[in-house]
Amino acid sequence: FGSRTQYAKVAACIQLFAMGRSNVRVVVRARPTASHAGENFTFNEGTDSIDMRLPKDTSAGIVNNQQENWHFKVDKVLSNASQEQVFDNCAMDVVRSVVEGYNGTIMAYGQTGAGKTHTMTGGHVGFADRGIVPRAISLIYSEAAARPETNITIRLSYVEIYNELMFDLLTDVGVTDQSGDLTIVEDGRGTIQVRGLSTPVAGTEEQ
Repeated sequence: FGSRTQYAKVAACIQLFAMGRSNVRVVVRARPTASHAGENFTFNEGTDSIDMRLPKDTSAGIVNNQQENWHFKVDKVLSNASQEQVFDNCAMDVVRSVVEGYNGTIMAYGQTGAGKTHTMTGGHVGFADRGIVPRAISLIYSEAAARPETNITIRLSYVEIYNELMFDLLTDVGVTDQSGDLTIVEDGRGTIQVRGLSTPVAGTEEQ
């Protein structure tokens, strides 16, 4: 998910919203960037807060009540954190709660170029560069293997939402050949489903 804001050129950070058996947690990850505006943003890992400063517009005249300083408190601030640190702080508890029967959601939000894709899927440097999604899949299978007394079936789905249309990324039909008219519905058990979305059983992590 992404959005362009007026601060797109002065900050590179994403918000991760994580929810499992606990309340929603908001984690801000700031990545290193050559054009980071340190005079505008301060990421405080010790207090898990962010300070933003935006000087007044001098063209507004002498009488100018424009706000210059903002202070934001979140659940966790991660600055220059590794992929493993991000997963441990944002996703591990959510994934484990899913195996225990709770619904879990991890959502990345930020402006274009902030690092959402890198955080969620990972990069191409090496094994340690894996993102939240492959790490979560691996943990699900290891947690399931640790519960031999429980019959656990793992199904996978992968959907892209673009311009309010939804596309199935696990079907044999290419995205360009799909209509994008998948719909979100609630079944008889009160579970939210995407009608028409393929959900194949994956018996192993490699599948």
